[in-house]
Amino acid sequence: AVLSNLSFAFWPDNARAGMALLLAPLGAFRAGGQQDLSPEWLRLYLAWNANFIWPSHYCPDMMCFTMLAMPSLALGPPEQFQYRRAHTLFWVVRSTQITRRMCGAERVARAAAFGVPASE
Repeated sequence: AVLSNLSFAFWPDNARAGMALLLAPLGAFRAGGQQDLSPEWLRLYLAWNANFIWPSHYCPDMMCFTMLAMPSLALGPPEQFQYRRAHTLFWVVRSTQITRRMCGAERVARAAAFGVPASE
């Protein structure tokens, strides 16, 4: 992600933020899925990730933003962040898969309506 910030977005400030996140010591996970995270790390991660995913536009429906900014993540306790973030990342991936599948089906239907193969 840090290299991507330098290559496709040319945002060195966001790349530096990503490096700070990588180098910051994180607390160990406890049995209940909590982790000792500082509020500063959490705020930096949310800002870095929002800035990282904006130019990529992997999700045309922008569900990735809503899942990043949902109150249970952005305003929740830092020690529960990693567990909740992993859960929302699953739904971001699933939303992207569904969106791409629907777009593919629309493309095939449109092509069929005009009597051309979908690959053209």
